Amino acid sequence: MKTNDGILCLIDFSDSSKETLEWAVSLAQQMKKRLTILYTYRLVNSRDRDLLEMRKQIEETARQQFVSLEQDVLKNSGVKYDFVIEIGFAIHRVREYAKKNGLSVLVMGKKVEQVKTEPIEEFAESVHVPLFLVP
Repeated sequence: MKTNDGILCLIDFSDSSKETLEWAVSLAQQMKKRLTILYTYRLVNSRDRDLLEMRKQIEETARQQFVSLEQDVLKNSGVKYDFVIEIGFAIHRVREYAKKNGLSVLVMGKKVEQVKTEPIEEFAESVHVPLFLVP
């Protein structure tokens, strides 16, 4: 496992995502760390739709939504960043990212939709990285 490589910001494009990203950018500036913005989603099988087409549509929508956040928050921040879209439960994706890349801190909103399946405290404990929780 690598150590203290960067900051991971978990977003879901809810109303609080912009504020969460603003905090993550501020931390990245102060700590002089690279920022990775992670959006996760679940691909639920539907008889009416082709899964590949659903995936393409979800990811294109996410990219379009990110452009707005990018313009509002990241454009003139001076922070180096990546935007990553991954299929799966947020907890698993964060855990895998931390294991593969190392993290200084995880930034996420308290109301982020992707982790509503378990209490925030359990989520934070299970990823084994410092958590900056935005109210």
